[in-house]
Amino acid sequence: MRILHFSDFHLRPNKQGERSMDIFNRMMDKLQEINQEANIDLVIFSGDMIDKGGKYFGKSLAECLRDFKDKIITPLVNQLQIGYHQFLFVPGNHEVVRDLRNDVSIGKIKTENGVEDFLGNNDTVPHLQDFLCFQKEYYDLLDVPGLEVKHNGLSITLKMPINGKMVGISLLNTAWMCGSDNDRGKIMLGLSQINPSWSGIADCQIKIAISHHHYNFLEECDGNKISEVLHKHYDIYAVGHTHGMKTTHEEDENGSLFISVAAGNLYDNLHEERKMYKNGFTILDYNDVTRYLDVTPYEQQTDGCFEVDRNYGTGGTKRFEDTSRSLFNPLDTWLKSYVKQFAILDNEEMKQKRALLKDKNNQKVLLAALSGLGKTRMVYETFNDGHNHPNHFYAELTNENENWILNDFSELVSKVSGEDAVIIVDNCSNDLCGDIFRRAPGNVKTIVITNEYYDVQSSPNVVIIKIDSLTLKNEVASYIDQNIVGEENQHLREEVKKIADGFPSMACELVETYKNGNQVELCQADLLVSKLLRASGKGDDEHLEALKTLSLFQPFPLSHFNRAAYEFIINNDILLQLKSEKPGRRRRVINETKNRFTPTLIEDTGSMLNVRPFPLAVYLAKDWFVGLDEYMIEQLFDDFEKLKKESDSAYRLLVDSLAKRIEYMKNLPLAEDFIVRLTDSEYGPFANEKVVCSQMGSRIFLAMASVNPVAVTNCLYSLLVYKNTQWLKDNISGDIRRNLVWALEKLCFDKDSFMKASIVMAQLMLAENESYGNNATGQFLQLFHVVLPGTEANLVERVSLLSLLMDKGQEYFSIVIKALDSAFVSHGFHRSSSAERFGIEEKRDYMPSHQEVWDYWYACRDIVIRLINEKEELQGDIYKLVIGHAFVWISDGYFDTIFRPIVEPLQKRQADFADLYNHLLRDRRNSMLRRYSPVKKTEIQEFLQNLRPPYFSSSLKEAQNSLYNERRIDSTESYFEKLEKVLMPLARTFIDRRVFANAEELKRLADVNLFIEHAFFLDVAKLIDDDDLGDFWNITLELVREYSDEEKMPSFLSSMCYVTRERKVTLLFRGQLLKIGYAKWYIGLSAKCENEHLDVIRSLIHKEQEGCFEKEIMIDVYLNNVAINKHQELFKILRLLYDSYENISVRLLEALINFTFMCDEEDLKNNAAFIEQLILEYPIDDSNPHLNYEYTRYTISVLERHHDAVFAKKMNKKLIEGFNHGYLHSNFDGLCSILLEKYTDEVWNDFEAAFTDDKYLGFILQVKNEIGSGAGFGAGPLFQLGNERIKDMCLKHPNNSPVRIAEMMPIYDGNMWECNSFSEIMQWILDTYGNQAMVLSGIHTNIHTFGWTGSVIGLFQHHKMCMEQLLNHKFTEVREWAANCIQEFDEEIKRETLHEDYVRLHYQ
Repeated sequence: MRILHFSDFHLRPNKQGERSMDIFNRMMDKLQEINQEANIDLVIFSGDMIDKGGKYFGKSLAECLRDFKDKIITPLVNQLQIGYHQFLFVPGNHEVVRDLRNDVSIGKIKTENGVEDFLGNNDTVPHLQDFLCFQKEYYDLLDVPGLEVKHNGLSITLKMPINGKMVGISLLNTAWMCGSDNDRGKIMLGLSQINPSWSGIADCQIKIAISHHHYNFLEECDGNKISEVLHKHYDIYAVGHTHGMKTTHEEDENGSLFISVAAGNLYDNLHEERKMYKNGFTILDYNDVTRYLDVTPYEQQTDGCFEVDRNYGTGGTKRFEDTSRSLFNPLDTWLKSYVKQFAILDNEEMKQKRALLKDKNNQKVLLAALSGLGKTRMVYETFNDGHNHPNHFYAELTNENENWILNDFSELVSKVSGEDAVIIVDNCSNDLCGDIFRRAPGNVKTIVITNEYYDVQSSPNVVIIKIDSLTLKNEVASYIDQNIVGEENQHLREEVKKIADGFPSMACELVETYKNGNQVELCQADLLVSKLLRASGKGDDEHLEALKTLSLFQPFPLSHFNRAAYEFIINNDILLQLKSEKPGRRRRVINETKNRFTPTLIEDTGSMLNVRPFPLAVYLAKDWFVGLDEYMIEQLFDDFEKLKKESDSAYRLLVDSLAKRIEYMKNLPLAEDFIVRLTDSEYGPFANEKVVCSQMGSRIFLAMASVNPVAVTNCLYSLLVYKNTQWLKDNISGDIRRNLVWALEKLCFDKDSFMKASIVMAQLMLAENESYGNNATGQFLQLFHVVLPGTEANLVERVSLLSLLMDKGQEYFSIVIKALDSAFVSHGFHRSSSAERFGIEEKRDYMPSHQEVWDYWYACRDIVIRLINEKEELQGDIYKLVIGHAFVWISDGYFDTIFRPIVEPLQKRQADFADLYNHLLRDRRNSMLRRYSPVKKTEIQEFLQNLRPPYFSSSLKEAQNSLYNERRIDSTESYFEKLEKVLMPLARTFIDRRVFANAEELKRLADVNLFIEHAFFLDVAKLIDDDDLGDFWNITLELVREYSDEEKMPSFLSSMCYVTRERKVTLLFRGQLLKIGYAKWYIGLSAKCENEHLDVIRSLIHKEQEGCFEKEIMIDVYLNNVAINKHQELFKILRLLYDSYENISVRLLEALINFTFMCDEEDLKNNAAFIEQLILEYPIDDSNPHLNYEYTRYTISVLERHHDAVFAKKMNKKLIEGFNHGYLHSNFDGLCSILLEKYTDEVWNDFEAAFTDDKYLGFILQVKNEIGSGAGFGAGPLFQLGNERIKDMCLKHPNNSPVRIAEMMPIYDGNMWECNSFSEIMQWILDTYGNQAMVLSGIHTNIHTFGWTGSVIGLFQHHKMCMEQLLNHKFTEVREWAANCIQEFDEEIKRETLHEDYVRLHYQ
């Protein structure tokens, strides 16, 4: 309910009166805008209509009051389009004609008994006579249906219906004793006024009291009594007089009350600086269900216009909430109050679900269904068994009260106990479901009910009960048949069944409407729905159109959520098809529709809304769509493109909400019908290139794909099948392409739309311009997998698709080859899910039989053979395909049926099968031929020998395969003896046939990866003489020239060099490498030949000093290639280099880190000083970003394994200085922590000195997240040292330590959810330094620095609970700070609730 509250107009004559009217007209301008956003339901004027009793008007007060009605009330009522009865007013002290006041008479009745006696026997006083007559006449002359007016002496009681609820108003008179401007504490209201009034409205849902003076202005005793009545019996108390806007929510032992003191006043105070006297008014938005009051004050600016006071609350609005009500009520209370609107529709499946729901063994139950399927009714029928249910509780959530459900739930479970305890939470979001179940103890049965059917996920120990539209579909159909009878109503019955579509509540509402109407007229479903919507007459046609518009979006955004989106809908005559083009009228129709159908057919969160039940929203959205033509669609898309330029967020919100509504139409027959109409190739408005190639249009096509795959496929096929590749690339890209690929992925899944959809997908594959794994290429090729293909289509249909694509011409041959390659895949299948979901139905990938798979592969084989014979240009691609599958074909038993039939025609067209043969040599343990008989094995081996290339490298690979397979055969012969036996003959061949001198053979040897290479060349070294070795190196030297010194050298080169390292010709070869400019290869080969005397490195150092190569290159290449057999050699090498060169500590430390696997505890102990020296010389900066992380991990390891206090102190100082000179900490995370943990006493003094010194702010900033609470709320390493050490530091350095500690200290001790207050150290800081603004600011920053997943509402609520404990703190500063923090938490909760509301409504 929306209320305008203003007061103290003080209407005056002459020029002052003109200025007052100008102010009023400016207020009217703003009210027109406000009323368009949401209708104002009541106007409260809390006194002082006329200034000084009309003293300066020159006429009676009665005439002045009539002027006020004509000038103020009537224009206001007309503009707001409300009744006169909705303008509520009471007398103020300026309505008193003071000349007529008899002070003697008033003095006589000023005792308590005298007041009550007077009020019980009088309905007027002389000095208020004119006003009381005016007020009585004003309300008595009203003839409004449902309005009740009752006079109670000096007060009036009203009862009136507002938005379907009865509202009671007490117009109380506090002015009857007024006599001066200083009446505080001297006037009385009297119980005789208020008691009869509240008792007369006790049955109203909303109760409002209005008076001019706050009860605090009354005589003390009277004020206390009035306060008690107000808190006990009223919801809202509106007052004026003080000229200062103030709203509060008060709670005491009598109850709770929202109190609104009117904003400012409304007379000539345009340039008034004092806020109390600024011209202003207040808008109050009251929610009686969850009891909150949103307050928005408006002030007049110096330009005369009224604007929101943005300094108030959040953006000008502040919410006051009544948290005194408990969400949970006894289940028996709820059962008694539950209203059964219709007979229950039931069957055996529902009975089983109810039994499952009640089963004591099911301690956690999630009941999920869309709105209207009877979840709440199911709970009622389950527990309405005629027995009492002690220890059973029920709560129904709304968008507002769900913010504190977790706290209430936790509080409730802490009180209930016993095996029979049951807690039921209705209308719960999926996010909250998980939080509730996590907090549910094992001894309490917890039932959670959610509308978010499609998003329910399985959880451990949670029994999920789902109800869908199929559960009671037969019963719904029978119910409709039984209640809508007669042959003449056959069409009507079928339409009602389509609309209801298995939703019991929808069916019952439709039948009820039918029964209450004229059966002769109810022959069309449209008329039936109109009856349901209570539409009749001209005005209601507009409301039906508005409801259709509201149904289009899931959810529909109101102006509070996204003004640009809201205004776009309002002003667009296609989306909102009303006769009136005036924005004000269009807004009013939306607001009237919202108010009329909330909460029965509309769920309103205050910021967005959803039409319900679900089938009704679908039906209405369908009704809007079928009224469109091609022109309207094009115009609408143009309008959306303009919106995109003006507000991209509004554009995306509306497009996504519109698409989501369409997506959720799946499984509804009516939806399929209108999708056919929309996409018809001749007349459908969506059968348009401009539409499909737009961002919005492609998104809508994606949505429609779930509803009617065949119709959408036909449309896309007709639009795109004849487009060339370049056109597709030019017109379909980015988000448009993503949407269409996703849509086609879904369309390919459906067997009825598979063929055409796949052809369009193939076209997009040809025009590929995406690199995603699930691009058109990836999705198309997946369709040919035998398992998890992402389609229902059988394998025969997929072969037919290949044939169709081949017939489309040369351009498609490459696609066919790739599809065949995908078809032959036999293992490792996977795909992402979602495409198979078509509403409640979840389609399944086609699962073929073994025979079907064989037939499919043979059909694909035949296509491959056909391409080999007909398309010579495809031979290379087919050969790659064969290489990729040959091993599996043979090993799985398809040598005769697939491998041989394909390879034989290939042999006629190419001679070299080296790649295929070498690929088959990867056979491990002879597994490739395990399926075949000995005879068949021989045949296959002979066939493969025909493919064998005549290269020596192939002989080596054959030997390698033989050795691998024989390694696991038991034998008395050692592995090295086998190596000698197999490789020595090959070594002889290598030498005797002078293979070593054949450059081509050496090139092939360079390309082959052999793990036996070293053993082979070891045998070669035994046989080869120096002359032959010289020839080998000469040929190799020529081969080397084909590489660059920057490339990786062939592995056979290092093997041969190592095994002949002592021979002169090898040394000459290495020298030649250096001469021809291959310094890196020279150094690398030399390093591999290092000996225990370190002759190589000494020689390299000498050559470097002679200028043969650069120091850095020499050290780097050497350390990367050196062959170290003993870990002692490593430290000898590192020490030699360290002693030989300056500034190489970093490179040596890197080598040490790389060889860490070789070092043990003894090495660390023996070389600790050297290692620590390298660590201390490492620069703490960004000069080595690639190594900083490894350096940190290694240093931590040294600090942990070898305790050295001196080293730790040096390291600590090094870190402090390094961190203080640049932002580095992310690379060195953990060093400060380990020092504090393992070397506390040794490093503390230096740490404390830096931490408390402003010169070291850089250090402090970089370590605070590591050693403090960081992105969490617990104790970091610094605080794990004990609070006493922290306190001592703060006491010693009070100027800066408390502030720094405040920013990083733990907010909670341990698990925050188990804490009912802030941490001990935080409370000590507040108690000791809470009067320092910087300390409070630091804590604020600390609390608001965190990482979180899921809903943060519970987090803010927990913070708020703990913060409330500080409202009585000894420091004023802490109390005020805590109050501000609580307000911030409330605002955060409101923002998060708004976001979660959108997600909940958008995804249903």
